[in-house]
Amino acid sequence: MESTSRLSGISNGTQRHVTVEKDKVLKDVAVISLNRSPSNLLNRKLLRELIAIIDDIEANKSYRGAILTSSVTSVFSSGLDVVELHQKSFDQFRDFWSSLQDLWVRLYLSRLVTIAAINGTAVAGGCLLAMSCDYRIMAKGPYSIGLPENVIGLVNSVWVYEMFARLVGHRQAEMSLQLGTEYTLKEAAEIKLVDEVVHPKKLMEATREEMSKWLRIPDVSRVRTKQMIREPVVMTLQASPEGDTQSMYSYISQDVVQETLEGVLKKFKMLDASAKK
Repeated sequence: MESTSRLSGISNGTQRHVTVEKDKVLKDVAVISLNRSPSNLLNRKLLRELIAIIDDIEANKSYRGAILTSSVTSVFSSGLDVVELHQKSFDQFRDFWSSLQDLWVRLYLSRLVTIAAINGTAVAGGCLLAMSCDYRIMAKGPYSIGLPENVIGLVNSVWVYEMFARLVGHRQAEMSLQLGTEYTLKEAAEIKLVDEVVHPKKLMEATREEMSKWLRIPDVSRVRTKQMIREPVVMTLQASPEGDTQSMYSYISQDVVQETLEGVLKKFKMLDASAKK
């Protein structure tokens, strides 16, 4: 099995927030696991590691697919790390936000067949990562998935809305984003936010079965079709990535939003302290 460090270019001495290995069954498929306990919150370090791993896999022509999952129990990802949004200068925020933009473009347009094996809650940025893949399979459990940012006073960029609307329809997406809806597995399957819901012990088996179906299609035609369909969505960001960054920074810099973020951080610290007792 290829080592994580060989694929990702990250030294063995570095604490990794993302790991990668060759799949044990499908030898032309890599398994990428989010590995930032306890909630796989997306900070700049995790985003940059994930970008580096995707780039390395893409550059290795022996790989045709990638499975995105989590090594953290019951959590796929709980979204962006609020620390990256709280009391940051514009340059600090831009460094983080541009990493998120870059990751999304790479994952959404990847030549690889990408399947999200969602083995826990996937909300906000976690839902974004899952939506960026070609197919989503979620394990049964007391989990939720969705874009609930509005509930805590945050907002999504238009490119997130456009991607979401393509999956669930514009009316459903409009209501969901404004209400900050988190969906149960049954609800998510009904609106096609996830493609399958399976028993946790069958998650990887189902993912490999679906991956094999996609890999039967010639890459040359599949990749071109994928990019033809998805490039118009990406253009909503690439038309003005700096404008997107400035707009988001202007929003989160408002006093009322910063106060909300501070409250969220205090809540997280209290929960963390309670968990350590």
